[in-house]
Amino acid sequence: MKRIIPIIILLLVVSVVALGQTYRPGWVHAGVFPPPGKAERNVDNKDTLHISTVHGLAVSPDGRVWIQNYYAYGRDSILVNNYRFKTGVVGGAPDSIGSRYVTVRKIYAYNPDGTPAPFSPILTAKGFGTKTDTIGGEAIASTTGPLHYWTGNSGAGLRTDHQGNILVSSWSYLYRLNYRTGAGMGKLDAGIQSGTQKTIVSVGVDKDGNIFSNPVIPPGPIKIFDKDFNFISNAVDSGRGYSRAIAVSADGNDVYYCPYDKSAIFLYHSDNGILGPYAKVDTIMKGIVTESIGWSPKTKYLWVAGGSYNNKPNGWWDKSVPQGWSPNVWYAYDPVSKTIKDSLAWVMGIAANVNERPRGIAFSPTGDTVYVGVFGGGTAPGVRRYIYSPTAVYVEKEEGVIPTGYALSQNYPNPFNPSTQIRFTIAQTGMTSLRVYDVMGREMKTLVQQELNPGSYTVALDAKDLASGTYIYVLTSGNTRLTNKMVLVK
Repeated sequence: MKRIIPIIILLLVVSVVALGQTYRPGWVHAGVFPPPGKAERNVDNKDTLHISTVHGLAVSPDGRVWIQNYYAYGRDSILVNNYRFKTGVVGGAPDSIGSRYVTVRKIYAYNPDGTPAPFSPILTAKGFGTKTDTIGGEAIASTTGPLHYWTGNSGAGLRTDHQGNILVSSWSYLYRLNYRTGAGMGKLDAGIQSGTQKTIVSVGVDKDGNIFSNPVIPPGPIKIFDKDFNFISNAVDSGRGYSRAIAVSADGNDVYYCPYDKSAIFLYHSDNGILGPYAKVDTIMKGIVTESIGWSPKTKYLWVAGGSYNNKPNGWWDKSVPQGWSPNVWYAYDPVSKTIKDSLAWVMGIAANVNERPRGIAFSPTGDTVYVGVFGGGTAPGVRRYIYSPTAVYVEKEEGVIPTGYALSQNYPNPFNPSTQIRFTIAQTGMTSLRVYDVMGREMKTLVQQELNPGSYTVALDAKDLASGTYIYVLTSGNTRLTNKMVLVK
């Protein structure tokens, strides 16, 4: 026995070394935000106050998380004493003046643990002159006269400025809120365009506080304002597609315009920054459908939403261009190497739900926590939190294997209950995903979503939360896509 034990130990060590567990850094889903029991409850007395109607996310320098909804809710209302009731006819005479509860779009701010900030929620902000506005609501408060009816304004996005204060896009207006107190600091009428459509996107900000804005619906321009809301010039005179957000490099030289109906991002560049002129120099991430975008303060990568089940990606006209984008995944684009470095998959509240469209992303000051939000008007959770971990997920790489091609093996065991293993081989370095779908084509699990080197890998599937039935698993790497079936029997 004394001779056998060392041999067994040696064999076990050799076996582990040969298999080679490869841990990858990744984003661990830390749950719905705010966490249950931490914040206000919704009208149904549920913890998920922010359902999938979120349109703006921002994180201030103190780590507080700011959330903006697209719609106004009955829970978000204030009593207005001198409210002017109108007939509903444009230009019509008012019916009366009296007290009325007016629905507004509050801005919520939470501490990192999910408890409300002392000043949250925020209903009003400093406007022009003596006026105080309800943010995105139906009333304008004035010290010189009664409150007048005003069509409700859509919540359109949040962003931090160069000092960490919160920029709130609402209709064609941009408000600035003090991140320490929630107090209004000013208001800008971006004057994007005339007509009924005046909503501006979630704006872009450079390191000097210059603000870049454009309308959701073209052909309005991309305008540049300085840190004090003074108009500078147009970066681009006419837009080219529907958009929800815009990004700009820290030096102001590069503008990332995101027309999601064009299935790409257009890059405009100026050697002189805001002094211009800007010219379109590239079309990047072809096939992507971007409705939210934001910078990581840690890696300086630009995180871009890939699309949704409502606006599906991979619609670039030239099908010879690789377009392996997935709905409800944010991708990290490195503007230096012009490559994808990382990704983050939204945990679907409802499989393949068209009402979970990626509309917000914001990082903590350290870049190790990210908050993402979705919109669609459904009942799924609206905000989730992810934490970066160096050992979040792993796949097992087989050492010494020299791949000659791509392969996706039959899972083993099959049929299985409740776990099984899937082996695959890739021939070239590239972003690789392994996803599980039901027979209706609804995505159920993402097992792998990362850049892998050539080799053979094994990953485990834990299906204890899935129902019995046939499932399809799909390997995508570079231009290669392989599928196979497996059967879960409980």
